[in-house]
Amino acid sequence: VEDVISVEGYNMIVCSTKGSKERELTYLQLLQSKNIDGLLLNSTAENNDYIASLNMPMILINRKLKIPNFIGDIIDNFQGSYLLTKQLLQLGHRKIFVIKGPKNLNNAFERMQGFISAMKEYGIVVDDQYPFQFEGNFTLKSGYEAVEQIGSMEEKPTAIIALNNMMSVGALKCMKEKNINAPEDLSIVSYDGIDNLELMSTRPSTAQFHPYEIGRCAGEAI
Repeated sequence: VEDVISVEGYNMIVCSTKGSKERELTYLQLLQSKNIDGLLLNSTAENNDYIASLNMPMILINRKLKIPNFIGDIIDNFQGSYLLTKQLLQLGHRKIFVIKGPKNLNNAFERMQGFISAMKEYGIVVDDQYPFQFEGNFTLKSGYEAVEQIGSMEEKPTAIIALNNMMSVGALKCMKEKNINAPEDLSIVSYDGIDNLELMSTRPSTAQFHPYEIGRCAGEAI
């Protein structure tokens, strides 16, 4: 983003919400009071009405807003999870355990839709009764807890798809502690890349973002 906007004479202010609704609202109010020229936002999805009221150029990164006719998202969350699921299905897996994100976030919803669509092509219905699923919150801890849940299941899955990289790391951590080998005991794939993956003994297939290109596109759009 900075490489693009600096050429045009703009400066960048960075604010980290850490996923907090209150922090996001505080920052938005502060930035609005500073009369900023434009906003790039990875929203918590908790301040939609306030964000919709902002009269300024805005680009959404990674997450859409549940606001009618609001346009501005530049990420395709569906395709990555669809392709990862298809890879597992083509390798013969049918009992695929999905570690999904919070249902209130559109990127979590879209990634889950990619999983559901791929499974449907192989005649597998994924609904509330589908046994191999865990709702995490995009954190390492929830990925760890998901694998712990697998340990208590009578019917075991043969593969895991984790729909964000931190949940993937948590899953890998639990697998290592419980001596679950991949892919011998349980295959695993990850939505988004994992830092220093080349140093790990277990290297999941990943649907990887290209952060610089995302930033460049966002900068050009704003």
